[in-house]
Amino acid sequence: MLEPKYLAKPSIQKIKEILDKENIKIIDLGKSGHTAKMAAESLKVSTNRICKSLILKSDNEFILCLINGDDKASFDKIKSLKQSNSLRMANADEVKDITGISIGGVSPVGLKNTLNCLIDQKIEKFDTIFCAAGAAELVFEIKPFQLKKITNGSFENIT
Repeated sequence: MLEPKYLAKPSIQKIKEILDKENIKIIDLGKSGHTAKMAAESLKVSTNRICKSLILKSDNEFILCLINGDDKASFDKIKSLKQSNSLRMANADEVKDITGISIGGVSPVGLKNTLNCLIDQKIEKFDTIFCAAGAAELVFEIKPFQLKKITNGSFENIT
């Protein structure tokens, strides 16, 4: 059961509604999972089972990139996929404005704006992964094919 302080946030309510339709429960870590390493330690899983949600800015759009906790996004690969001349990490203000969620809790679902979603193909090899659920203390466990479905994402080589 989620604490009322979380359910008071419209962004978390929206995420919960989407996950409820998929019969996926939000897990309260009881402490910050702001980084992949912190979340992995709380869940007692390897860092590569934590899905990082990165917001990148290309020439003309913001992109949601989902990669495992041990990897780094390859800007060259993403630029090539998006046929973009420039690519950079969105800053904290842009992330909050675009997603409605602060860095450290950005969920791949329930965002304020619909973003093109690229999911690193390495995520496909796991039975389940853990994603942020709107706050640094909240995560959810999901199968990669479900993540692809609910984000309308595509599996790509982006690390």
